[in-house]
Amino acid sequence: MASEVDTISKSIDSIIQKTSALKCSEAPINLRPNKQTAESKCRLAVEVKILGECIFVRRAIKDLISNAWRLRYPWSIGSTGFHEQNLFYMIFDYEVDKRRVMDLYPWYIDGAHIMLCDSFSDVTTLQTDFSYFCFWVQAYKIPTTLQTDFSYFCFWVQAYKIPPKFL
Repeated sequence: MASEVDTISKSIDSIIQKTSALKCSEAPINLRPNKQTAESKCRLAVEVKILGECIFVRRAIKDLISNAWRLRYPWSIGSTGFHEQNLFYMIFDYEVDKRRVMDLYPWYIDGAHIMLCDSFSDVTTLQTDFSYFCFWVQAYKIPTTLQTDFSYFCFWVQAYKIPPKFL
């Protein structure tokens, strides 16, 4: 047992030694972003945050909302690497589909609200401001005597209180 641990340890040390000797060529590579391409891609992208108790994965989101959206052209969803925060981005192939999704907003999956924001080339998903979003509230069977501006205001104040853990 001890010899297996020693062998693994020596193998890891050997890999570390070999990889530490690897270097990039002496001439640095200058990468220049194509601003035009970045802007056109951002016009077709949407930043996504899902407010919910459970953590969603990309495949589940795509399966759940593809039927609801009924888009004409392909679209993809990517992860920002922060699954526990339910942060994603979506890229549409055509602006028609993006416009449809944004116009028919708000969206929900499994009781969780989907927040959508336009993507900008100079702002990362983590820097996107998700502090404002749109949602619908319906109230049923409100007695006629309580249908006043003040009652609506009180109801709005209660509905506006969002638990901080979702923000």
